[in-house]
Amino acid sequence: IYQRAGDKYGVGDVHVSLGHWYLDRGDTDGAEQHFKEYLKVSKEERGTPGDLMYAHFALGILYEQKGEYESAVAHYEKYIDTASDLDHLWELAQGRLYLGYVLAEKDNLERAQREVDEALEILEGLTDSVDITRDKNMGRLVTGIIMYKKGEYGKALEQISEGIATAEEYGPTELVEFRVWKARVLEKMGREQEALKEFDAAYGILKQLGSENRRIAKEVVHNRRTLVETAK
Repeated sequence: IYQRAGDKYGVGDVHVSLGHWYLDRGDTDGAEQHFKEYLKVSKEERGTPGDLMYAHFALGILYEQKGEYESAVAHYEKYIDTASDLDHLWELAQGRLYLGYVLAEKDNLERAQREVDEALEILEGLTDSVDITRDKNMGRLVTGIIMYKKGEYGKALEQISEGIATAEEYGPTELVEFRVWKARVLEKMGREQEALKEFDAAYGILKQLGSENRRIAKEVVHNRRTLVETAK
């Protein structure tokens, strides 16, 4: 309908909505198709930097979920560059947090920490205008991952455990991330039974969600089974 009417704004909105619909159901291929169309429309038709910025953000999330970290980094960097050009500080901080998460996954720990530190510094200046609690919580998660990767498991556990209480206020998907990472830390600390409880909690949430993130769901099921066998 939008195409026949020549409404390129409407076409873009449909693509991004469908992209999220597929992504929420674990269909990353379907999501990729629509997010790429949204990016194309944003570049060629709509021409608004804000739309182009969000298209890169959506693709960054998509490739992060697919485990294609190089592509995720490239899109998050474009998101950050556009947010900086537009002086959109909250979006800039958010982009740096998401980029920090991917960099930590890729073991680029020094840069990951710099991204988190810069994001938190920006957020502190926005406390009077936006609720930064959720974003600061993501900072805790990324910092916990960095500590985990460095082998500083006590510090990692402290950061992640502190974040879990706040994550419960926002949504089950975020809570899964926290519980999975807490389980990883506990397992490294030799606390297998506690790790199993965290994987069980994450598994229960994923069953309710219908396994939104297939990569995480696969890991949860695998690690849970491994720990069950070890416990025997």
